[in-house]
Amino acid sequence: MDHHSPFLQESIDLSKAAVDRGNEPFGAVLVKDGAVILRAENSVFTGRDMTNHAEMNLVKLAAQHYDAAFLADCTLYSSTEPCAMCAGGDLLVGYWQGGVRLLRKQAR
Repeated sequence: MDHHSPFLQESIDLSKAAVDRGNEPFGAVLVKDGAVILRAENSVFTGRDMTNHAEMNLVKLAAQHYDAAFLADCTLYSSTEPCAMCAGGDLLVGYWQGGVRLLRKQAR
């Protein structure tokens, strides 16, 4: 088992929790130094905001809690391939915040 698997699995577990809450099946985690520091799930329906995708929720939380130097060594794990909006947001946060890496897995 590679070191990414537990974090990818946690993002998938979050996607299942999102469904249990009435949202779409997407989750994301932010990892630094081998530890999850933030978690987010899709909240499009419960939040009544079509931009509340898991990755975007996570990026917003990260920007609120951490500065660019801290985020430079973080990795964002996503339960699936990000949509165009989330991919753009992830790229922008990587540019603005110093290079957050993105890993994703196709949820089954």
